[in-house]
Amino acid sequence: MQLGRRRSVVADINVTPMADIMIVLLIIFMVTVPILNTPPVTLPDARHGRDSAENAITLVVTAAGARIGKDEPMDLDRLRMYLAARVELSRDPVTVLIQADRDADYAQVAGVMQACRAARIEEIGLATRPVGEAQ
Repeated sequence: MQLGRRRSVVADINVTPMADIMIVLLIIFMVTVPILNTPPVTLPDARHGRDSAENAITLVVTAAGARIGKDEPMDLDRLRMYLAARVELSRDPVTVLIQADRDADYAQVAGVMQACRAARIEEIGLATRPVGEAQ
C-alpha cells in the first residue's frame, strides 16, 4: 500500500453520453422524416407510376387554388409569372410535380397545367399514390 501518493487527473473524454444523445436524435429523425414528406392532400390512386425528379417544383392544388409548397394559394396569372421567372433563371429544364387533391375540381388542375405550359415548362408530372398504400 502506498499512502502518500496522489491520483492523477484523467484527461479522457467520456463519449458514452454523447453517443446516447446521437442515438436518440437518429431515432427522432427516422420517425419525423416520413411525416414531413407526406403530401398535404389526398392523392388519387394509380397502378403504375414512376419517381419524379428530385429538383421538381411541387405545386399543391386544393379547392382553394394552387400553391407552391406550404405558401398561400395564388391565382393562375401569378403562378404563370412565377414559373416563367424560374424557367428564365434556371440553366436546367424545370420540372413541375402537381399534387392535386383527389376531390379537387378538374378545371383547377387543367388551369394549373395550362399555366405551366404558358411558362414553357417542358415536363409536368401528376403525383399519385400506389393502389393499396395507406394515406
